[in-house]
Amino acid sequence: MIGRQGNLDLPGSPLQADPLDLDPAQHLEGQRGRTNATWNFVLLGSWTTLGVNLPGQEMPIDSATLPGSRAARIRVRVTDSVHTTTDSSDAPFLVGSKPPLVHLVRPPSGSRFFEHDPIALVATATDLEDGPLTGPAIAWQSSLAPP
Repeated sequence: MIGRQGNLDLPGSPLQADPLDLDPAQHLEGQRGRTNATWNFVLLGSWTTLGVNLPGQEMPIDSATLPGSRAARIRVRVTDSVHTTTDSSDAPFLVGSKPPLVHLVRPPSGSRFFEHDPIALVATATDLEDGPLTGPAIAWQSSLAPP
């Protein structure tokens, strides 16, 4: 979370970061109107929005939902409907990489097959860092020995 002192603390994963050099919300204190923040995360040069129009000075994040990166950054943009200011983490920080997610589509659980029945094997796999996985990234194994 980025709090009133600008400390960066994302729970759930080993992260390393220097504190932000300023807290944008402090620049808007005392301004009339509602102050809202937009939080962004950068991976490989592309910013991803984490939250929009969130009230307050903190945004809890489960780092398990963030792609792994050795050079992650956080940016916050704060507005009070009149003025807008932004700040980014002073230095890149580490977000641990995650294993891919796989889903066995076919055969569905409880299926029955008889001798000579064709069996269609279908799976989908995605990786937070690499996106959809296909081809050689998916390897099939069976607990049954081939004939």
